[in-house]
Amino acid sequence: MNRNINVIANNIKDERCILLLGPHFWLDKDGKELHTKLADMVKQQADLQIRYDVDDFLVFKSKSDKTFFYSDLKKFYDQHKEPSPWHTKIAQIPFHAIISGSPDLMLKQAFDATGLRCDFQFYNKKQNSQDLNKPSKDKPLLYNFFGSIQEEDSLILTSDDLFEFLFSVLSGEQQLPRELRSTLKAGKIFLFLGFNFQQWYLKLILRLFELHRDTLPFTEESQMTEELKTFYIDNFEMTFIDLTAKECIDEIYEFFKNENGLKQININKDNPMTAKIKDLIKTGDLENALIELEDFLDGKSDDLLNIVIQKSGEYNRLQRQITKGTIAQSDANLELNKLSDALISIADELKTI
Repeated sequence: MNRNINVIANNIKDERCILLLGPHFWLDKDGKELHTKLADMVKQQADLQIRYDVDDFLVFKSKSDKTFFYSDLKKFYDQHKEPSPWHTKIAQIPFHAIISGSPDLMLKQAFDATGLRCDFQFYNKKQNSQDLNKPSKDKPLLYNFFGSIQEEDSLILTSDDLFEFLFSVLSGEQQLPRELRSTLKAGKIFLFLGFNFQQWYLKLILRLFELHRDTLPFTEESQMTEELKTFYIDNFEMTFIDLTAKECIDEIYEFFKNENGLKQININKDNPMTAKIKDLIKTGDLENALIELEDFLDGKSDDLLNIVIQKSGEYNRLQRQITKGTIAQSDANLELNKLSDALISIADELKTI
């Protein structure tokens, strides 16, 4: 086995390794990059006359064209949301923190499909970040650094979006969650897979993650110039592994498989109440999901019951804002999505009760 993989795997065990997945790790079930298919889809938008700029960001003739395009983009992501085998392997590897540079939800889908626990959150350059729980191997953090396809304002599609994102993060206007910053600061090994290190803004992001300090960043072997490799080695002590991104995941997976350290898949282990709550959430009936949870948890788990009561208060306040028209519909939808995610996490906790 590759010596670097041993170093990475042993630091995964100690919750000192953070996995970072780039846009080129957006794979279909056959392991092919979906960016090629996305580029083909963009070309088909002849009526919108969309094109790519020098940094591979999209250029629209008008803001309305960008809004029209989002509907088609979301549909495209929905059509390609089935996790690849490598996403499923990542869900079983005991990473405690995973940061994605893509707005897809494949990894979250992989956790959901395998019945494994996780906390999912994403950065929105136009909204204050929510607090996060401290990540662990048992319940890792999945953080979409460049937004979520489910929330249009969070996406980085154009160069303007990128600059707005960078100004927002670097100026502290919309800071990263405190727990995420603490997790990044505590990290020792940073494994980058699926990134194009020729993009100029990655140098800023690596500085943002403070990878110029006492950390060890690793990435798969990539086709970049020797001058650029030298830059990353000199400034960040980057180690280039002689493997592809998929081969890296395969080898880490085999390491933990041989040590019986993989997380066990829990498919179809939902108890009847968990399944009922999830069905209510799928239909958008959050009010009855909250009522059912309160009734079920009464006398069984005070900690979870208190959380549900808190979520009920948040839901009721949100409904009042919607009724009074004091919250924009896009903001209301975002809050409802966050609440749904929180209730799904609570419903998963019912398996142990």
